[in-house]
Amino acid sequence: VTAVKRVTDIIAEISAASQEQASGIDQVNKAVMSMDETTQQNAALVEETTSAAQSMKEQAKELMRQVGAFKLASREGTPASNIAIQRDGPRLVPKPPAREVVSVSSPRTGGKSVKALAVGDGSERSGTSDEFEEF
Repeated sequence: VTAVKRVTDIIAEISAASQEQASGIDQVNKAVMSMDETTQQNAALVEETTSAAQSMKEQAKELMRQVGAFKLASREGTPASNIAIQRDGPRLVPKPPAREVVSVSSPRTGGKSVKALAVGDGSERSGTSDEFEEF
């Protein structure tokens, strides 16, 4: 009877351990399935990213091709800054008169020298690169 009771207890322990193992295996199975789903989502995102990168590369090439039409070098001694782009091609544009700051004394300033902006006849150019020109 004692031996039968001990065998019964051992079988009950084996049964409880088997249930715990089954529960652990179920949790591992769920984790593996979740990882598989995440891996598939990542693979899809990588594919989309690759497609978007390829599209951006093609668009960048097209943009470079279109912008390349606006790059002009010196032509027959004419600085590129004298050439304007129009739909029908480049044309020469006259430069605005040169500007320079000069000191001038005036009776209104009590004979004191003040700085003034002088505009020339266009024969000289101040050469500042931050001036905008209208075409």
